Amino acid sequence: MGDNIWQNVFQEIFKKNLELMKQEPEAAGLNALFDRAGAYEQLTIGEVRLKTGRIEIGDPLCYINTKYSCTLEETVEPGSYPVSLSVIDHPVFGFRFLAAKLDVNGKTPIRYELAMPQGYTIEDRDKPGVFAMFGVDTGLACICDRAVSVMYDDFIKEWRGENPDKNLYDDCFAEAMKAYAEQYPRYQREDGDYMDWCPPGSDENLILFTSGFGDGAYSGYWGFDENGDKACLVIRFIDPEAYDVPMPELPRRKKFFMKAEEIKPLLESGQFGIATDKIMVEAPKWAIWYVMSRRRNTRRTVDGYSMRDRKTGNTVRTAGISDFMI
Repeated sequence: MGDNIWQNVFQEIFKKNLELMKQEPEAAGLNALFDRAGAYEQLTIGEVRLKTGRIEIGDPLCYINTKYSCTLEETVEPGSYPVSLSVIDHPVFGFRFLAAKLDVNGKTPIRYELAMPQGYTIEDRDKPGVFAMFGVDTGLACICDRAVSVMYDDFIKEWRGENPDKNLYDDCFAEAMKAYAEQYPRYQREDGDYMDWCPPGSDENLILFTSGFGDGAYSGYWGFDENGDKACLVIRFIDPEAYDVPMPELPRRKKFFMKAEEIKPLLESGQFGIATDKIMVEAPKWAIWYVMSRRRNTRRTVDGYSMRDRKTGNTVRTAGISDFMI
């Protein structure tokens, strides 16, 4: 079964999600994303410090502090608030972040309302020129205080002025995200999928994370509890129903299992050939899918591939036929 078949399936999932995201989410559906006893993993990634209580959500590398991010009309009390991610971990397509949540009071909302940009109320949502969303062009989104957005934008402008020929992500953020992924490996690929980051010389922070399937336009939703108080802010990236598409039958594959200490002498002998298409060495069964999907957090080592268990952060090793051709 060729990779293009899985690419076609993923395209169907992506297109279905685009249609689902056009629909107004129901309270039960958004609550299910962050139900700790539910179907999706919960990942708390830090506390965002809101100096003024006015929140900005946007793309931290392209559009922060511009008209393409979204500074919200509703505010919260100044303080620190936990930010968590809802994670779906698909056996073929790997993990994705379904949504991000800023928890305001710890209660479960009974209703949600579109988070409107500053200067507009919910009554303005259908008026021409009113956009209750933010754009993403780098596959990243963030939550921060409006005052931090301005400070961060000043830092970016200064950095670009000093580094006119460099790339903001590659030359400024990439190593920081990799280091953060090493320190906090749960549901992080090697290049990093989330980070709690402070502008140089400041204790104020941004919480940034990958945005579902990547680039697009996304909205926030305020959740309100039974007393009408703000309980949370949710940024929705993927409707999990999008994954409900016909899946090809998985092919039967031969598997050859040996312990590392048994296979290495054979390889070094120069008298060993392999006829199977995949080999797995001291790794759980999901590692085969990891190799098949060619995720970018696969790192080559002398013994084959080294990779990290997405849930526990433990390192496992696997190897494929290309490593053993002699």
